[in-house]
Amino acid sequence: MDKKDRACMGHDLELSKPGTPVAWRNNDGHRFSFTPKGDAPGNCRYATLTVDDRKPRDIIACPTPQGEWKLQRN
Repeated sequence: MDKKDRACMGHDLELSKPGTPVAWRNNDGHRFSFTPKGDAPGNCRYATLTVDDRKPRDIIACPTPQGEWKLQRN
């Protein structure tokens, strides 16, 4: 996962409705599916991330002071 992939997820967190998945393929050929799930405590957001055909992961994304999103397993 590179900076462009993280930017795509951040954009999705900020603009998409919960439950609306976004899918893309990066320059390395990896397929991503990212679905925001809704608000979490501390201005964070719940989401689900799938990379290639692996098992989906529930994550929590929290804003940083630099205006980026930090992703963690939920």
